[in-house]
Amino acid sequence: MNRSVPALALLLILAGAWASPAAAECTDADPGGAQRIPVQYELKDSVAVIIGKAEGRSELREKTADPRAVTAVVFRVRVMRLLSGNIPATIDIREEGEAARTGLEIGKEYLLFVQRRGPRWTIPLTDAYFINKCGNSGPLAERSDVLRELTSGLSPDARAQLDRELQNWSGSNVLIHYRYALVDLNDDGVTDVVALLTDPDYCGQGGCELVVLSGDPDGSFHAVSATAVTREPVSVLAQKDGGWHALTVGIARGAIGGCEVRLQFDGQRYPTRATRAPCATERELHAASQLTLIP
Repeated sequence: MNRSVPALALLLILAGAWASPAAAECTDADPGGAQRIPVQYELKDSVAVIIGKAEGRSELREKTADPRAVTAVVFRVRVMRLLSGNIPATIDIREEGEAARTGLEIGKEYLLFVQRRGPRWTIPLTDAYFINKCGNSGPLAERSDVLRELTSGLSPDARAQLDRELQNWSGSNVLIHYRYALVDLNDDGVTDVVALLTDPDYCGQGGCELVVLSGDPDGSFHAVSATAVTREPVSVLAQKDGGWHALTVGIARGAIGGCEVRLQFDGQRYPTRATRAPCATERELHAASQLTLIP
């Protein structure tokens, strides 16, 4: 028998213990403590990781036997930065019991691993979101260690695959420099990549090439489209066209007024040139989730 099996079994048991701690009390009440869930485990259970600001708070009273009792608190959270996954620009997060009394502070920014409960919760939302209080979420100022780990990006093997795919796409024999963000653009549960090339060969006065790569279940990537003359900020809209979420990107001043334009997927690719795309409306920009590009 393979001697690694007991070790593997122990690892799986530990992973299972970490995977569902929401029902248990946290052993780490101190934000600086060492007993938080490993980031890689919580990422698997999260629909998105964001930097968000709490903008509102409402109490729920759901017990007919005791209509005065507060059963939960719902916090309205604005997505300031989307670090991974995909989520609307404004969401409601439900907190139960003790968590409801020690919830988010209005006006404060948080690093949040957002999970989805499903439709069983009786709140006036299409989706009910929650934060695992035993996890890595917390005030942004107190989660610098987690933020550094998150923004370290892909694993070395995955980054090497992304490098190779961009080289294959470009036909170049040398490594292309770029900054990127991880986001599920087609809602298939597999992370895709938005890469903003920074090499002079792919940039001009108007901006640089933006390459969208589809993630495959085996961990590889393949280029879907490339859009010239783009600048930051790069954001994701809830709107979908051709099965993929629309993007917004900046363009140079003077090009159709220097607005942020909306890139719609036509079923095969995003527009090849950003300056030919329409300006995004103020409403769309307000609802967009801005991506954080990793060096």
